[in-house]
Amino acid sequence: LSLCVDIYSRPVTELETGTNYPYLVNGTCTDSRKAENVTPRVFVYEMDGETKEKQEEIINNILNGEYKDNIASVTWSGNKSYHVLVPHNCNKEIKENYKYYWEETAKKIYGNDWIKLDKACASIGRLTRCFNMEREKNTRDDIYFEGIQEKYYLNQNAEAIDLTDLVNKKEKE
Repeated sequence: LSLCVDIYSRPVTELETGTNYPYLVNGTCTDSRKAENVTPRVFVYEMDGETKEKQEEIINNILNGEYKDNIASVTWSGNKSYHVLVPHNCNKEIKENYKYYWEETAKKIYGNDWIKLDKACASIGRLTRCFNMEREKNTRDDIYFEGIQEKYYLNQNAEAIDLTDLVNKKEKE
């Protein structure tokens, strides 16, 4: 796994303590973050419209629920949201209908709270936020520090959620 350095984030610690686990986007990092340059290996889930405390409540319910073994990491953005990474087993198969698979998996994991998720994350080109990264936010005139992205939860042995039945169902439609 190589470190992905782009204009949006930069490492503040060694790779081993930050992003060195197997469930990251597999592909070429580009400044434009084009979807055709990546093969999705995880779903990224985030919600901005809830308080930090409410997000933690929802995440803790997930981490104690049926899909707890499928959560690879949870990262606080340093600003307003948690980012949850969920690996799956159908990388190339879901690329064409990624948003569909993202949503169906969100419904399983989040239950009724899935509707609160940021739909912009249902994009292959979404650059995941990893813990121990420092984000700078660009404005028209300057760059300012947004915050340290902190690890809330990490499971280096996360099990990929099985999408085989969902892929087969979608292919028959």
